[in-house]
Amino acid sequence: MTNSVHIKVLEQGVEAWNRWREENPLGTPDLRDAYLSNRNLQGINLSRGEWRANLIGANLSYADLTGANLREASLNLAELTGIKLNQADLRGAELLDSTLHFADLSGADCRDANFCGLMLVNTIFPCSSKHMNLRLPIWTRHI
Repeated sequence: MTNSVHIKVLEQGVEAWNRWREENPLGTPDLRDAYLSNRNLQGINLSRGEWRANLIGANLSYADLTGANLREASLNLAELTGIKLNQADLRGAELLDSTLHFADLSGADCRDANFCGLMLVNTIFPCSSKHMNLRLPIWTRHI
């Protein structure tokens, strides 16, 4: 269940959220089942939290989701340029038609994630078969 205090802080904007995260470094944010579609969350610190949320169409560019639990999260059509997803749990997550430019997914668990239509450019992506069970195709380009 989503923590209502966390939602109230998030509704104050990215700067307020990041300040709250700095002041509460040991807290584990919980936004499971939150509806965050089409939000501008650029640069937000969502590391080490529970994010099984609806993030369809959200702008998460340059966000930090290091070690976050995004299991079964909806990230379809999301803008994920420069995002940090290292060590994140993306099992069963959907990233349909999303954009991953200059992103870091090193050590991420991507089993059963759906990356169909993903635009992948200069991204650190896990290549261990232990963590990969992706539904393809993935559109890639290296610059």
